[in-house]
Amino acid sequence: MDIPPGSGLYPCHVSQAAISCGSAPTARAGAAVLAAGGNAVDAAVAAAFASTVAEPGVSSLGGGGFLLVREADGTQQVVDFFTTVPSGPAGQRETVTVVYSGATQDFHVGNATVAVPGCLDGFLTAHRTWGRLPLADVVGPAISYAHDGVLLDARQAHAMALIEPVLLLTEAARMRMAPDGVLLGDGDQYRDTEFAVLLQRVAAGEVRGIADLTDEFAALMPDGPVTADDLRAFAPVSRDPLVAPIRSGSITTNPLPSLGGSIVAHVLRDLADECHPEARAIAEALVETTAWLKAQVSGPVATNGTTHISVVDSDGMVAALSVSNGVGGGVFLPGTGIHLNNMMGEDDLHPGGPEAAVPGQRIRSMMAPSIVDYDGGSLVLGTGGSERIRSALTRVITLMLGGDADLAGAVEAPRVHVDNQGVIQVEPGLPLEQVEALRGLGEVSLWPQRHFYFGGVNAVHVSTGGVTTAHADPRRGGAAIVVG
Repeated sequence: MDIPPGSGLYPCHVSQAAISCGSAPTARAGAAVLAAGGNAVDAAVAAAFASTVAEPGVSSLGGGGFLLVREADGTQQVVDFFTTVPSGPAGQRETVTVVYSGATQDFHVGNATVAVPGCLDGFLTAHRTWGRLPLADVVGPAISYAHDGVLLDARQAHAMALIEPVLLLTEAARMRMAPDGVLLGDGDQYRDTEFAVLLQRVAAGEVRGIADLTDEFAALMPDGPVTADDLRAFAPVSRDPLVAPIRSGSITTNPLPSLGGSIVAHVLRDLADECHPEARAIAEALVETTAWLKAQVSGPVATNGTTHISVVDSDGMVAALSVSNGVGGGVFLPGTGIHLNNMMGEDDLHPGGPEAAVPGQRIRSMMAPSIVDYDGGSLVLGTGGSERIRSALTRVITLMLGGDADLAGAVEAPRVHVDNQGVIQVEPGLPLEQVEALRGLGEVSLWPQRHFYFGGVNAVHVSTGGVTTAHADPRRGGAAIVVG
């Protein structure tokens, strides 16, 4: 479904360009490209490259992701560049324990857990398809960050501290993430001159995709799991987005085989008759829909380590880009500075064991870059947060649809998530009567403060009159810039 300008579902005029994403340096990179005449895809790709330096706890060229693009004429497309199952023997996996707010979770990491990465091919395919500026201008901010260093703030340091055992796993990881023997923290500079050299090669067109790094993979893992054939076979997939009717409009989002967008769209349809759905109604709908949809599909579902970028340019082009590296594999591709993913190392993604996964199969994801068109304008958004992606997006969208909050209020409103054990996780600030109503569904866990756990929704809104606003989630140190 393409949405023509002037249809009432999409503003035909945009007052200003804007970007909302996971960190201030990431936002500055995208905003600089917009100011230089780049379009929304140029800015999203520039920000995505920059995030691999500025957000080292959640973003890497060694992961995968999705890009939703709407052109100014209403044409829409999703580029799926998520990771795929490799074909080589996996070998022995290593295990680390990660601590999340008093709870612990074991993750498998190391060479044996690496899936075929898609970010490099995805970013470059997007630029070749839609980009306006030269590639060197788009990659330039990331090169500067990698060469000169980027200052880590408290939120980025927190994201890194959560996966400290991963980031200290190997010598190559330690030399980057703990150059003085202690994991980098708030106020420290993160730099990687080796990665800067790789990015310079990308900008010059010498490295055109992950297949051009076959020798580096062979040096790291001569016996698998990622083979030269896997690298040569990888290609981004273009998909028609899922477009579903909701109250007063429609949602355009990531289609199957990714699950997150389908869950959110289905829940919004279920809630279409409620102008102001409360927390219990949303939670019940999310639980029922998630269980139903997961039962309909097969294949592993990746859920961890995600960041999101939303961009609107002054011509009305939209780009919503989400990327994930899992928790990371703790291993770096020699000579490149690329931290490789651990998508083959999470037991919940591969209940039959990694050996049962089908080589070449796309690993499913909860990531859901989305556009919501409704009687209040157009909302471009997405989030990190693994299983909490569906809860965070539904909360923000329902508040906007009901006119219960402006963009900042919707993003910062308290969130609720029913976890996989049935415990209802609740941020502070939810009205007492809604908390009590939730207790009728099961055990309620009240958090003392807003938290990274509940995701990081980064969004741009364009009103029906074309007025642009942007807001990024403070839970994960997000930043937004309106340009012009």
